[in-house]
Amino acid sequence: MSEGKRDRERARLSRREFVRAGAATLGGAALARGFARVWAQAAGPVKPSPVPRRKLGNTGLDLPVVSVGTVTGPVPAVILRALEWGMNFVHTSTRYSGGKAILQVAKAIKGKRDQFILGYKFYGEDDLDKGLRLLGTDYVDILFFHSTKPEIVTADIADRFQKLKQAGKIRFFGLTSHGSVDAVMKKGLELGFFNALMPRYNLANRDLIDPIIAEGAKKGMGGVVMKSWDGLKGKDYRPFWASILQKPHWTTICKGPKTVADIDTWGQFALNPQAYASEALVEQYAAACRGVTCLACGRCTAVCENGVNPCEILRCEMYAVQYGEVKLARALYTKLPPESTALACRDCGTCSAVCPGGLAVAERIRRVHRLLA
Repeated sequence: MSEGKRDRERARLSRREFVRAGAATLGGAALARGFARVWAQAAGPVKPSPVPRRKLGNTGLDLPVVSVGTVTGPVPAVILRALEWGMNFVHTSTRYSGGKAILQVAKAIKGKRDQFILGYKFYGEDDLDKGLRLLGTDYVDILFFHSTKPEIVTADIADRFQKLKQAGKIRFFGLTSHGSVDAVMKKGLELGFFNALMPRYNLANRDLIDPIIAEGAKKGMGGVVMKSWDGLKGKDYRPFWASILQKPHWTTICKGPKTVADIDTWGQFALNPQAYASEALVEQYAAACRGVTCLACGRCTAVCENGVNPCEILRCEMYAVQYGEVKLARALYTKLPPESTALACRDCGTCSAVCPGGLAVAERIRRVHRLLA
């Protein structure tokens, strides 16, 4: 296919994806009024330019300010489009999208491994070996130890990771968490050997997390944002992203794309995030999150005498309600042990009482159960 034909095909695909995305975000009436004007501005093939990059702590790695998560299982064409924008940091796992995501990443990086920086969520040495085989590579650049329990983030992790590094399977160590996030990140900060911290981060918990990541930056640790769209359903996420990138302790925002249009939008944002900056709008969004968006602090789970895991249940709610990923949310919820689900809730109200975000936790988890069970 000639370059001209390829450009026209890209434009056609991008237009279709734009319509689909616009219908979901603008609403029918707004779309009818505004589509012609908006598409006129976006018409034609978007020409990628390399997005800005930042150092990941003291690793020497330069990461793009926006990078690719794979929970959504993006197809190779989407990942390769990200590469055209210089978004070459890709984070994956054998467990994302039911095991399909890592296969898509493998197809995308084939013959281009040296152009990508790979992050990998760690579920044990055997899982890492499996992941390396599936990816068709000898190593990953950053191995992320995942935990929702600060007590299992211990010094012996450094020994395990060091052995993997000596074996040439990994280059750097990271810590990631989506539950008891502030406690887990504080433990990683205390231990001091991690090269990167990757917490669940949103408008509700930013005041808990920012000081930890800022302190980590002083110790040479990079900061990777994940789950940044939580609480922003129906809103323009870019002002919040712009506010994140105004903070030097954050290296990159990692988000799972679905389409080439997503990548093009993110690339255009990354070239000039200041164009979207609005402190007033971000504070308005933050106010709307109060009492609604989970801080992922894990206080509710820690106090439940029946063993229910509200923090994990509310993560399932995030995927279903905020991200529209109902299938993924249901898969995650049904994998929880029955004693951790809302079935075991005795409606004592303790979880709601300790929630620093003021969420009606017990009511919410029962609603999640009705939606996903």
